[in-house]
Amino acid sequence: MNSSLRRQRLNRLICIEISKLLQKDLKDPRFDGEFITITRAEIKDDQKNADVFFTVLDHKKKKKIAEAFNSASAFIMRRLADVIKIRYIPVLHFFYDHDLKEADRIVDIINKEAKG
Repeated sequence: MNSSLRRQRLNRLICIEISKLLQKDLKDPRFDGEFITITRAEIKDDQKNADVFFTVLDHKKKKKIAEAFNSASAFIMRRLADVIKIRYIPVLHFFYDHDLKEADRIVDIINKEAKG
C-alpha cells in the first residue's frame, strides 16, 4: 500500500477511535458536558508523533480541553494500541483546530441571536 494512503487511513482511524473513546471511556471531568469534535489527525513523517486537532462548541474552553486531552494521551495511546494493529502508536499531541475559527464566529452569532 502506498505510504501516503496508509498514513491517510491511519489518520482517519485515529480520529474515529479517539472520538469513540471520548464518548465512552474518557472520564476526565473537564470533558463533561462539552461538545467536542475530533476534526483531524496528522501523523508526522517520522511516524513517531501525531498531532490531533479538536474543536469544542464553547471555544473559551479550548485550553482546558487541550490540557485534558494531553494529560490523557498515554491512556488514549494504550487504547489505540488495542484496536489499531500497527507496530508503534505515535505519541499524540492535541491542539485546538484554528482552521475552524470561522465556524466559531458563526456559533457566537447564533448564540447572541438566541439570547436575544
